[in-house]
Amino acid sequence: MLPVVTPIEMKAIDAQAAESEEVLIQRAGYAVANSALRMLGGSYGRRVNVIIGKGNNGQDGQVAARLLQRRGVRCKIYRPGPEILAEADLVIDAAYGTGFRDEWEPPPQPRCPVLAVDIPSGVDGLTGEDRGSLQAERTITFGALKPGLLLEPGASRAGQLEIADLGLNVGSSRCNLITDHDLRMPLSQRTATDHKWTNAVRLIAASPGMIGAAQLAASGALRAGAGMIVVSSPTTNLQASDMPPEAVTRQLTNNDLVSEVLKDLDRFAALLIGPGLGTDPDTIAATAELIERSPIPTVVDADGLKAVAAHPSCLQRRVAAT
Repeated sequence: MLPVVTPIEMKAIDAQAAESEEVLIQRAGYAVANSALRMLGGSYGRRVNVIIGKGNNGQDGQVAARLLQRRGVRCKIYRPGPEILAEADLVIDAAYGTGFRDEWEPPPQPRCPVLAVDIPSGVDGLTGEDRGSLQAERTITFGALKPGLLLEPGASRAGQLEIADLGLNVGSSRCNLITDHDLRMPLSQRTATDHKWTNAVRLIAASPGMIGAAQLAASGALRAGAGMIVVSSPTTNLQASDMPPEAVTRQLTNNDLVSEVLKDLDRFAALLIGPGLGTDPDTIAATAELIERSPIPTVVDADGLKAVAAHPSCLQRRVAAT
């Protein structure tokens, strides 16, 4: 799994680093330069435009430009703004970072590839909102992924993601991205003393017309080794015949979703919330509250992600794995 941290969490991680800010900037600039060289396919005679802002991102870009020039790359520096960029083989967007909240007017989209530093400038590092950005072919981010790189429209603006290790301790991240490698890991083996409540799963899913999402989620949990599976939907009456025979259904509403689920949630190994849940405002609000208050590992999927986008603080207050 790949760690995911918010901009505020990343700022705290930077502050606790054993190395000085200057050392971290040098490492970041070196990583950017190496990524740029791979995109260029060479160095001597290549042309690179570097958009440099005032913050740490701009300093990362300055270091990268200096290192590229030593390798024979012709670098031209620009300040953030709508100025048309000269013809080049690559543009490095080091204007603004994950903490940027204002709007800016980027230059016209260049015809060459764009390498974004940490995040495409203008994309909100927490929500993925795009306030004006260049379309990147690749984004090199530092230490860990940021939510804004995984949520739309920021995810589409970021292009291919590359994580540069600067030696920061991101092991305390409360959110992780599951990768293909994780899905290929062997499932845990059952023991002779296991019973139906071993690895039990609580599933909150489905809305009118979307019962199939709950069926697929329950079936997936069973194939992954779940014992007891309890399924509820706050907006549709699930019948036992709608689910795999191993699953148990409990009827809930938006009004009692949080309180009823939390009553015995500690009996379950994991909570899965979101598949086909719908976008009813009351459901979104209840989902966000349940995500925040769930004391057990929680998988948020599909419409559950819409609740996170509407209430991003629900992830920041979580203690268990997400």
